[in-house]
Amino acid sequence: MTKYVNEQLDREGLESFVEASEEGHFCYRKFGYRTVMKIDPFVPDDKGEIWQRLQYELKPDPVYMMWRPVRGEPDARGRTRPWQLGSKIPV
Repeated sequence: MTKYVNEQLDREGLESFVEASEEGHFCYRKFGYRTVMKIDPFVPDDKGEIWQRLQYELKPDPVYMMWRPVRGEPDARGRTRPWQLGSKIPV
């Protein structure tokens, strides 16, 4: 399914973004997605014992914000990040 969607995006000349799990972000990399940001929630260590236990038991997994340029390759201008000039993202 990812291959099909990427082919459609490439035909339209569009970039794409996905949010990926710790396990899934490796799969997206195979399709040309780049990690733009890793969100790894944490709780400061100066909390009480119960809070620290819950942090350990219930800590959410990190989330990877990923971007794929058209065809999964940098463009002629060498853009390697979505915030560089020239992005064609529909609003």
